[in-house]
Formats: sequence, C-alpha cells, structure tokens
Amino acid sequence: MHIVRDYLVNSPRPSPSGLALPASAHSLSLAVAAAEKGKRIYFSTLSDLVLSLVEAEKQGRLRERLAALRNPSLLVVDEIGYLPITASGTNLFFQVVNARYEKGSMILTSNKSFKEWGESSVIR
Repeated sequence: MHIVRDYLVNSPRPSPSGLALPASAHSLSLAVAAAEKGKRIYFSTLSDLVLSLVEAEKQGRLRERLAALRNPSLLVVDEIGYLPITASGTNLFFQVVNARYEKGSMILTSNKSFKEWGESSVIR
C-alpha cells in the first residue's frame, strides 16, 4: 500500500482531493483492490512486456510466456504509446491480448488518445 500512496503523491495531475492521479495511478489502485480480494495481478509497461516477449521468443519459450501472462486475473499494461515498438512487438502484444480473451481482465493506460496510438507508436 505504501507504493500506491507514494506513487499517487509523486504523480503529476492533481485530483479533487489534492493527490495526483494519472490514469496509471487509477489502474494501480484497481490492481491493489483486486489483489486485496485475492486476485492475481500482473503490472508492466508495454515496452517491458514486449521486451520480455521478444526475449522469450528468442529463447524458444514464447508459448510458456504467453501462458504465464494468461493466468493472472488482471493484467495492467501501462504507458501504451509512450515508446515506439516494432511491428513484430505489436504482433507479440496482440498475442497476449488474444491469449487473455475471455480469460482475464486487462487495463491499458496511455497518455495519448486512442487515435494517436498508431501514429507514432510503431516502428515500421
């Protein structure tokens, strides 16, 4: 809980209560609430998630990595659109979304509008 409090206090956008609450702080709060109810949670930035998928693919462990990412009740992916990813990285992320379809919840956060996600986020 201390991590959540520190993150809220140090984040940039003020809330009505005076604490700063960016979208990722809201998702983190939801993740903490789910964890308190005994749910398994996985939190990652998109770039870190894609890097882990690329590494697993290189090592011949992509199937196992996708299975591990399918298991948590909630997967939180932060910073979508913050750093560009390759087309193959986009494909790997789609495989995560596809593997989790109807199996677990996802929260995706970004500081960009949905329209902007494809404009500068993919390295072709």
